[in-house]
Parts: sequence; C-alpha cells; structure tokens
Amino acid sequence: MLDEGGYDGLTMRGLARKAGVAQGTLYNLYGSKDDLVIAAVDDLLEGLGEEITRRTPEPGIDAILTQAQVTGANIQAAPAYAAAMTRIVMNAQDDARMVELVFSRYYPAVRRCLKAAEKGGELVEGVDVDAVAKHMSGNSWGVILLWVMGMLPIEQIVRERERSALLVLIGITREPRRSQLEDRLRALG
Repeated sequence: MLDEGGYDGLTMRGLARKAGVAQGTLYNLYGSKDDLVIAAVDDLLEGLGEEITRRTPEPGIDAILTQAQVTGANIQAAPAYAAAMTRIVMNAQDDARMVELVFSRYYPAVRRCLKAAEKGGELVEGVDVDAVAKHMSGNSWGVILLWVMGMLPIEQIVRERERSALLVLIGITREPRRSQLEDRLRALG
C-alpha cells in the first residue's frame, strides 16, 4: 500500500480491510501507522542485507559498492515506499526509532567493511574509519534527499549512490585499489 499510495495513502483502516483483519488488531500489534511502517522497513532492510551478503559475502570495499547498488535498485523498484521511509526519517523528532533503525543497519555494516579494507591494506594510513562510516551514511541519505526534492531523477539513483560511495572511497584508498575505483567512477559517466 505504501508503494501504491505513499505515506498519506496508507491508512490503518485501509490496510486492515486489505489484510482482512480488524483495525483494532493492527493497533494492538503495531500501535500506530509509523510503528507499522518501521516494522515493514526493518523487514525490508534485513532482506536487503541478506541480498548484499549473497552478492558480496566478504566485507570490504566491494561490499560497500554492492550496498549502494542494491539499495538504489530497491528505491527505484518501490519509490513510494522509499519516499515514505524518508518522510518518517526526516520528520522524526522525539521518537527517532526509524532514524535509529536505518542507521543501526547501515553504519555498522560500512564500518565493518572499512575495517576489513584497512586490515587488507587498501586504506591509506591514519584513516578514521568511524568518521568515514558516519560520513558515508550521511552521503547515502543525501542522495535520497536529492531524489525526494526532485533534483535527481529516480532513474539515476543507483548510479548516484554508487558515485557518492566512490567519491569517498577514492580519497581514502591506496594504490592499486584507488586506480580501480577511479576507473569505476569514470565508467559511471
């Protein structure tokens, strides 16, 4: 329903009707529309994590780039769902469960991948892996915001998420990995 009508088109009444359950049942299970969306996003992110691991089982730079591609493709496939998730994240005030959920998945995964790259000798000496992982998390959301604001067509989201990751990674990698990443960035156009 999120993909069909976006956040505003999703109602507990409509969802209960479509699911064939009483509206009270949904409120008993989830409490609110935002709680329900958070649960759905949690399931989605878990599935995306499994897809990324299937494609790139070892942590490292390739896993970071796979993450950018997989999540970008998911946004393209279900833009209204992604827009609703973004709306909840950006409107979070006192209740920042969605923000915590999204960052609790992405940041540690990127950090783990950067640590693996560091251990493998791919990063320049002295890189603050924690700071870079946080920066990459913010950049990832920046690309999504560009799309939500109409500054980036949905057709370009996969490429721009990958470009965002590459721009950071090129600055912290050593040769020969840096040249490989530069070649990949040039191939994006």
